[in-house]
Amino acid sequence: MKSICFFATATLLQIAYVKREYIKTVSSPIFNRVLVWLGVADASLNKIKSPVDMYIEKHTNRFLKTYDTTDTYNENIDKCFYNKEALTKILVDANNRLEVEWKRRLLYESTPRGNLIMYYDPYKLGFVYYSDISVISIRILNMVAMKYCLTYRCRDFFVDNEITPHDKHSVLIPIHYIEQPNKQNHYENKNKTSIVDTSAFAKFKKYNKQTENANETNKTKTDLASNTVIQKPKDACRNRFIHMGKMINMQFLQPIKKYTNKLNGFSSSHLTNLEGETQLQKTVLSYKDFKNNKNK
Repeated sequence: MKSICFFATATLLQIAYVKREYIKTVSSPIFNRVLVWLGVADASLNKIKSPVDMYIEKHTNRFLKTYDTTDTYNENIDKCFYNKEALTKILVDANNRLEVEWKRRLLYESTPRGNLIMYYDPYKLGFVYYSDISVISIRILNMVAMKYCLTYRCRDFFVDNEITPHDKHSVLIPIHYIEQPNKQNHYENKNKTSIVDTSAFAKFKKYNKQTENANETNKTKTDLASNTVIQKPKDACRNRFIHMGKMINMQFLQPIKKYTNKLNGFSSSHLTNLEGETQLQKTVLSYKDFKNNKNK
């Protein structure tokens, strides 16, 4: 009987050791509720963070700590990004160096919602990503963009001014994301005087002042309520994310440029003979021409 109890306890302990993580996750909420019921612990212990919340908290804290240091984290950003005209001149060429350079800087990230590959596109001024999941929340994409900016030292590419500190927004926001007003149109609209013919409007009767005041107060309440729900901050800026399809569509290898053999103006009779031989080999001689040349 003792041997049976010994083997039973040994097997139970082994199963408990193998399944220790599962037992911990299942028993911890029950244990916390018992502690709260007894008044020993606080009710906040029942709130268990999801993997998404833990992932967001981890990357957000790491990203915001970089603003407390003197390091700018922008060593890899070219100077042309801070000049809109210079950037547009470079991006006119389809095979420009900026797009090729940043397309090589890839980030492979494993998120709670699946794996994805991300890189920065200078033409679209946004983060391009490939993932097998077509819909990923903006919160997770922002976290991956944070890790990308810290990995490749390009923190100014992160332009979400609701996440960054108040006094340390990205310098690229007023350059590329906020449209500057046209001064000529502004002065023309200011100098124009609006003349309205009041005769076209109907004249309404005057009702009781109490009803008018009541209607005005009701209108102000509804207007305030609607403004609080619909109105958004004017200077709000968000990161741009472009989904390019599944990860199988990602082309890791880029085409290699074919360079022509240039001799820098060097000429020789031996080279001309070689070129003539190569051209002769390329030409196709028919049998009729061969017989005619032989008869000559």
